[in-house]
Amino acid sequence: MSKIHTIADGRGRSLSIHVTPGQTADTKRLEALLEGIAVPRPGGAAGRGSVRTR
Repeated sequence: MSKIHTIADGRGRSLSIHVTPGQTADTKRLEALLEGIAVPRPGGAAGRGSVRTR
């Protein structure tokens, strides 16, 4: 048997999936699942680290 570990968004769409042997603990796969999620950022990488002024 095997386990399917998945993380989904609020609409039920899969963001990250890993299949492991059935005896693998769920908590041991959490880090790998989280690393598999890419979050798009508005403005791309150029927008990061800029200082806002008023």
